[in-house]
Amino acid sequence: MEMEEEVVAAELRASKEVQNRSVIESRLRTDSLMIERLLSESGNSKPSQDIRFIAAERGVVRFTTISYGMVGTSTVVVVVQGIAPNRNDLIALKNKMAMSLPMAKIELPLSELAKSKNVIFSMKVSYPKK
Repeated sequence: MEMEEEVVAAELRASKEVQNRSVIESRLRTDSLMIERLLSESGNSKPSQDIRFIAAERGVVRFTTISYGMVGTSTVVVVVQGIAPNRNDLIALKNKMAMSLPMAKIELPLSELAKSKNVIFSMKVSYPKK
């Protein structure tokens, strides 16, 4: 009787392994298709290139944090936080970015311009994905 139970148990394990394998393979195919779709929709825009471009514009302004994200599938949003030596340097940075990214919307709250030296800021730059 014991041998018969072992055979039945082995058959059940084998059956369960086949079912699990089928589920896993199906999920992998679905994930693969999703990854392919996301890669094809991502276009040519690469976060590292966008961040490097923005960092190159900083001049004497020191960045402490840069965060990168997407709004929907067509808008890149980069939030830059840092410290500017003075108000004029921060305004100059904003103007340089506006010239370099003419399609961008640049948000720099006026409250951050109240201080004249060592200005701590957070600037949001939104622009269409390339």
